[in-house]
Amino acid sequence: MPKRIVLTTYGTFGDLYPYLAIGSELRDRGHQVVLATTDFYRDKVLEHGLEFHVVRPHAPPDAEGRAEMMRKAMKSYGGTSFILKELVIPSLRDSYDDLIEATCGADLLVGHPLALTARLVSEKTGILWVSSVLQPMCFFSSDDPSVYAQAPVHLLRVFGADFYRWLHGWLMWTAYSWAKPWHRLRAELGLPPTKQQPFFDGQHSPRLTLALFSRHLAAPQPDWPASSRITGFPFLKQKPVDFTACQAFLDNGPAPLVFTLGSSAVMTPGRFYEIAAAATRELNQRAILLAGDAAETMSFGDDRIFVANYLPHDLVMPWASVIVHQGGVGTTAQALRSGRPQLVVPFAHDQPDNGARITRAGVGRTVSLSRWRTKRAVAELRQLLESKQVQVRAEEMGRAVRAEQGTIAAADAIEEVLAKAQAA
Repeated sequence: MPKRIVLTTYGTFGDLYPYLAIGSELRDRGHQVVLATTDFYRDKVLEHGLEFHVVRPHAPPDAEGRAEMMRKAMKSYGGTSFILKELVIPSLRDSYDDLIEATCGADLLVGHPLALTARLVSEKTGILWVSSVLQPMCFFSSDDPSVYAQAPVHLLRVFGADFYRWLHGWLMWTAYSWAKPWHRLRAELGLPPTKQQPFFDGQHSPRLTLALFSRHLAAPQPDWPASSRITGFPFLKQKPVDFTACQAFLDNGPAPLVFTLGSSAVMTPGRFYEIAAAATRELNQRAILLAGDAAETMSFGDDRIFVANYLPHDLVMPWASVIVHQGGVGTTAQALRSGRPQLVVPFAHDQPDNGARITRAGVGRTVSLSRWRTKRAVAELRQLLESKQVQVRAEEMGRAVRAEQGTIAAADAIEEVLAKAQAA
């Protein structure tokens, strides 16, 4: 029977689109779907035919304020703590009140990792709660350890699971003070105390935790929550855009390099695109630069370089010879689906880990942002352009990711939870 389902998320488009995809699939199955998120995404949610409900914190209303927020959020050292300590935690009570209103009369709530009040709403009201993660890093696995932006040293993996169990314990201890407002809110709501932390073990629902990524990016691990289920990436069907100019460029020469910084790092690109253009010329290649607002003032005087503010990745990436990107999980998902080799230049958060996984999978390479210079870019790109092994592996991975149908799998899992609850 049709149910009222609320999905709540917070972050960039990479945090919004998977829930829009799942919500659209559930709506097409006859459910009443609400997407509860910041007011900045109101029009995008309504455009896809879902009911919208605002949940604080709000994004800054002006472009300059959003750009400044993103500059702080995208720092390798301190970006994650800024998001939690300056944006999410101070708004906990407001977020809770908004989400209580959004879930009134609802049957099930699906929460994003930064929706820290989803668990509180579930415990207080009894509403079914399904948690989700968008990237493997959110599991803090010691059996499959992640690479952290604060210490992106891949060799740490050789120390083994015991080292990472100690490291994760230390991270939980250092973040304990950050979580105090969450525990205080629990007490104010009359909920029993818990030793779990909202950023770590407390973020996962014992009923179902959706791992909204491909098992080819990360396989299930013994120390994941027992409720975890990998679905594959949920890909959103984008609205049609004018692709005429880009198609003309694509038709007029060999496959180009594609450079993109997703929807977050694109607001703080530094010299990324200048180096991209210089490397393109030195390699005597063609390139597409998806440069956000900077595209309006970006001119290289070279007809081999096509610059655009934005174009859907699913349209552009399959045409690429190599895709160069920041490693955000949404961009990584699209690059994997395209079946093209990748060069990852991580900025912050989960990006170094996603880049490391791409490298270990044999479908690309990673170069740190601090080493992103023309000479290094040329060397890395040349290796990928000349490697038949990487190209074949990327094509195989693309076919596997496209076959997963993560949106359908996620919707199926949510409906199973509803069916079990109804039968109980």
